[in-house]
Parts: sequence; structure tokens; C-alpha cells
Amino acid sequence: CSHALNREHEAYQANVLAPGHVILDTGCRTAVAGRKWHVALQSLMRQKGLPFHKTNHEEVYRFGAGEPIVSRTAYLYPVQVHGKCDVIRMSKVGSDGRGCPGLIGPGELNRWNQCLSLDHRKSN
Repeated sequence: CSHALNREHEAYQANVLAPGHVILDTGCRTAVAGRKWHVALQSLMRQKGLPFHKTNHEEVYRFGAGEPIVSRTAYLYPVQVHGKCDVIRMSKVGSDGRGCPGLIGPGELNRWNQCLSLDHRKSN
């Protein structure tokens, strides 16, 4: 999520991401999203009667050249990827990271047996 810390992420400004949609970020060690992303997804999940769970943790994130942001909360969300059910743990960042869209990294792709081919510009 390499964006200026004092403004919303461009994907959010353009309303490109629907609740629950994520962006693959090859520099992202663990899944993370800002408060707005979590609020939107949780609202949709409540409407559909789907469960999610809050957990406490401590994880430090750095977006671009900005200052480190500490996440103390993560949520466990049920997901389905290519027909397989799983749970994703998404950290929540507040303060300057509150507008960060949902980001997942190579760890999630590996767990879901997905491969990102930058040479061919596709994921399979």
C-alpha cells in the first residue's frame, strides 16, 4: 500500500473496491486493511448473517516511506477461493492507515495454491 499517509487510497477514492474485495500486494507480509474496509465488510456480513471474529494481536505495518503503524486488532473472516472454504486473518490499521484497502500478500496466495506470474501478468 504505497500511498501518502494523509490521503485516502486511490482505489477507495474511485470506489473500485466492493466490500470484501482485496488487492494483491507483493510487498505485504500479512493481510491488512484500514478501518473503512473492515466496517464495510462487517456491515455486509451482518446483513447476510455471516460470522466473523475479532482477535487481539500486535503487528507493525509501514506503508511506503511513512511511519510505522501498529495494529492491535485483527479479524477472522470466512472466505471461499476457487470453491475451497478457508478463514483469512486481516489486521486492522487505524489512524493514518484507516483508508487502506484490503491487501493480501504472497502468503495467502501460497496457502490457496495460487501463483502470480508477473511475466505473464496473470494469476492462476
